[in-house]
Amino acid sequence: MCKKTDRKPAATLEKIRKVQPNPLVLPFRTTPYVLDLLPDVALQAALNKAVNDANVAQKLGPSPHVPFSLVLISTNGTHKYCGLFDDEMFFSASLLKVAPMYAAFELRAAVKRFAESKEGITAGDATIFFQRLSNAFDPQIDASALAEVQVVSAKLGAKFQAEGYRSTPAYNKIFEVSDFGGANPPQVKFKRSAAPNTKEFTENLTEMITISGDEQARQVIKA
Repeated sequence: MCKKTDRKPAATLEKIRKVQPNPLVLPFRTTPYVLDLLPDVALQAALNKAVNDANVAQKLGPSPHVPFSLVLISTNGTHKYCGLFDDEMFFSASLLKVAPMYAAFELRAAVKRFAESKEGITAGDATIFFQRLSNAFDPQIDASALAEVQVVSAKLGAKFQAEGYRSTPAYNKIFEVSDFGGANPPQVKFKRSAAPNTKEFTENLTEMITISGDEQARQVIKA
């Protein structure tokens, strides 16, 4: 757990307040997602039973009080939902992971939209595609970032330049693009390793979730 703190430099907060959404800025959307959750009796009963069984088997540690939230994603926009202690606020370090995960999937959505544009469809291969993508996205990302963020990202990009990283997204390290020249737009996916015992973006993204969960489970058991 991390200690809750609301102490943030007033100057930084003021700068954030002044940043207005730019409808041309990619990859982030300017309108919020609407999530229509419908509490489901059967799903809630199944969760309650699973948690009770885990408590009886002492798999959640002594005196467990573990929040759960489950959502079954549907195709009609109305998603089934259930939860336990899910209206309680926790300040865990793992919450920091939400930001890069959200950024990754929003970026993928934007790259898919780019693949459907004229610039994406007419790219003959991945090299041309990523160059056009960089030309389209990088200036907008730089223009929308706070000055402090630009300074830090530039330093990180310079530090890891030899590994192929940049101050703006290293698109070729995040995505794999295929199926050029066909009737449909190029296919965009998170980059996945084809060799054993190696990791690309997909493996690292997955590991960021699973390892954290295992560690939290171990801490609960130790308690």
